[in-house]
Amino acid sequence: MLSTPAVAGVLVALLRQDATTLPRLVVTLALILGAWFSGYFCFFAFGQWVKARNPHRKHEYAVPMAVTGAMSLACIVIVVLLAPCLLWFAPLFAPLVLIAVAETLRHRPRSLLSGVSTTCASALLLPALYLVGEVARSDATRSLAGIPASQWAATAFLAAYFTGTIPFVKTMVRERGKSGYLVGSVAYHAVVVVAVLFLGAGRIVPVASWWLMIVVAVWALVRATTFPLTLHRWAWTPKQIGVAEVPLCILAGLAVLFAG
Repeated sequence: MLSTPAVAGVLVALLRQDATTLPRLVVTLALILGAWFSGYFCFFAFGQWVKARNPHRKHEYAVPMAVTGAMSLACIVIVVLLAPCLLWFAPLFAPLVLIAVAETLRHRPRSLLSGVSTTCASALLLPALYLVGEVARSDATRSLAGIPASQWAATAFLAAYFTGTIPFVKTMVRERGKSGYLVGSVAYHAVVVVAVLFLGAGRIVPVASWWLMIVVAVWALVRATTFPLTLHRWAWTPKQIGVAEVPLCILAGLAVLFAG
């Protein structure tokens, strides 16, 4: 969730450049990734700081939270100066970040609402990086209207896929054995499959991208249905669940890469 949209977005931006625009774009992309990853580390430390009960433990997390937060803020300021077009994404990112922060303060960092907000924020990195690449290539100020429908479809696909991992993992760990949660997870993945099929009918994304999206959506539906049924004879660890998800993440990244 954290790296797939970032890697795909960087590749989409870089592959559309020529030698003259590449150096400045590389610097801008590096700063965006610096802001993104240090911002995530700050958010993680913030969550641990909120959860800590004694002052000593809070201080332990306050230091990395302050350092990574300052790093992220510095990168954001420089990036906005280099690529003002990114300000168009502020109204999209801000509510999602506020939701995640609010859920953390309520001691519900693993809630479904918090998970959906962070996955959607992560997916938005894809069109943001695409826009930066387009501005670097044409040297013109662009708005969100300059992002093609295929990129928004790819963004929605990534958000839908990673959102689906939330109920799936819950059926394997915290909500294991609860039939209601399993039914909801399977139903969600089935809806995603139908939605992806409609993408092809509307010719919104290239054929290669569409077929990869279908493979990911169907694969995700199958694993959401079958994996929880194996819990009675196989004790899945969080690490094993994560490793099993790696091929799907790679295919999802390739799907959005081909959409560019």
